[in-house]
Amino acid sequence: MAVTKQAYTATATWTATQLADIFKQAFIDAGLMTDWFDSFLSGSIENRILRVINNGSKTYGTVYYWFMFTTTGVFVATTTTWNATTHVPTGTQYIDYYSTTTNATTNHTTLLALANTTTCTLTRYTSGINSNVSIFLLRQGSSYRTFMLSHPSFNASSFVNQDIVQFNSLLFISASFGTYASYVDVYQAYHTRASYLGAAGLRGSTGVSVYANSHRINTFLAYGNSNGGGSVNIDSTISAIRLPVAFNNTNTNLASNHTPLFTSPPISPYMSPLPADFGITSYYPSSTMVVQDTLVVSSGTEEWEMLVVSIPSQTTDSGKALFCARTV
Repeated sequence: MAVTKQAYTATATWTATQLADIFKQAFIDAGLMTDWFDSFLSGSIENRILRVINNGSKTYGTVYYWFMFTTTGVFVATTTTWNATTHVPTGTQYIDYYSTTTNATTNHTTLLALANTTTCTLTRYTSGINSNVSIFLLRQGSSYRTFMLSHPSFNASSFVNQDIVQFNSLLFISASFGTYASYVDVYQAYHTRASYLGAAGLRGSTGVSVYANSHRINTFLAYGNSNGGGSVNIDSTISAIRLPVAFNNTNTNLASNHTPLFTSPPISPYMSPLPADFGITSYYPSSTMVVQDTLVVSSGTEEWEMLVVSIPSQTTDSGKALFCARTV
């Protein structure tokens, strides 16, 4: 089954409000909200709050995603609380929030740096198998950010105790690479001392960099296939889920190469695997593809769109790791 794909466009020369509005509509269509929980201008910055109630009966069962929109980019932070009258988070600094500053982006994580003189798009890919699962791709030219915010019904594994820690599901899905091997990396973005990935490590820390940092929680590795490549093909130096592929130039007993697209990838150890209309693969025929190109398994029957593209520094005989959504 294929995803529902919809693009939301901020046409140059766009304003910060217009940029915020494409996120608003995408989040509404993804079922994450019916409207912003809070919306206000502070200085030149448009502030927007997305409230996601993962489990209303839990102490930390609600997450507030604090977006800032400017003519130079999108920025995001998380808090455990928000006062929509005073337009600031409440509670205890560092535990519930990092900062109450609303007119500067310095305390937020950069989702993507942009230029308002160039049109940009936010594309929503909503699963046709589970409509509560959406992946978003913010793109301007060759720059992009692929990210996920989980719906309350597609939430944390039971061992994440939301009476004790807050489950922040803002995931960045990105690319990195070696010489012949390449990777799809999953990062959990932004933390407070109440976060499920911040509760222990942020003891005594007050610098913004450790709160606005992104923690890598998973990696998928695509092997290289260079003759005699050895360690640079395999890259034993990195901890990763290695995609199980095989070549008949390595195993001569094989009639053909085995480089399938692996569906339902477990992108986070804290959540259920994604539905089967998302997948990860090792790709070898070309090194010229870019994000949002089409990977054709069977023309007109099974086609996938590339949401993350990782190309190693040595392009010949290398494994290109792709994160994809099925569009046909």
